[in-house]
Amino acid sequence: MTDPADRIATAAVEGLRRRALLVHGGEVLDVDGLVVSLTNLRDPAINGCVAGREPADPDAALAAAEAAFRARDLPFFSIELEEGRYPGLEAAVTRAGLAVSISHPAMAVRTADLPRSSFPPGVDVEIVLGGDDELAVLRRAALAAFGGDPVVTERFVNREMVAGEGIATFVARMDGVVVGTGTGWLLRETVGVFAIAVDDHARRRGIGAALTIASAGAFDGEADLAWLHPSTMARSMYASLGFREVARWNVWVRP
Repeated sequence: MTDPADRIATAAVEGLRRRALLVHGGEVLDVDGLVVSLTNLRDPAINGCVAGREPADPDAALAAAEAAFRARDLPFFSIELEEGRYPGLEAAVTRAGLAVSISHPAMAVRTADLPRSSFPPGVDVEIVLGGDDELAVLRRAALAAFGGDPVVTERFVNREMVAGEGIATFVARMDGVVVGTGTGWLLRETVGVFAIAVDDHARRRGIGAALTIASAGAFDGEADLAWLHPSTMARSMYASLGFREVARWNVWVRP
């Protein structure tokens, strides 16, 4: 198997490209090795930049990427980089005065090594087919878990984003009520696991683990590696499922 960190770096670029283009009005710009992923919704969490290769002129590429945000009246800028992969670009980011906002590991596991799915008593995990009622539920869950603007969430959480080709979204229900969500994206024979969220009152019951296993294993036979960027709180849970740190990524922002 190719180095998991290399595979995640490639898959992450594809994921950001796809995410932008699944939103009406979204666009992707290629700037000397940088991939600028713009949903053009006014939320910094869903617009960003990632490196596909080391730029020939890192300072100019970084300035051009940030200028693309400003030209679209987006009052923020961020670039996500794996530590040590692109040293010239990391140096340019520092020179430009950006600061690390979030630092998190990339964790990975072979899909063949995932535990068998086991749903907690009284909990059902179901795949989302993209119906209007399901979208409404997912939008409410996203707002509860991650906050944000309801108008932005309505446009971002669309049918293609949750149930398009190569995307599998799951909900966990307890007593018929949705208490958790999770998504797996098929990206270059890997599965990126995103947006695992469980309501506060339903935590510590194994629901997050069940959603992770469902999302990571959604493309059996098509992917042999699952990966994610965990929150600090959830890292031990992912480790218990076999995920191991293979790299560290930083999100650099304009203060």
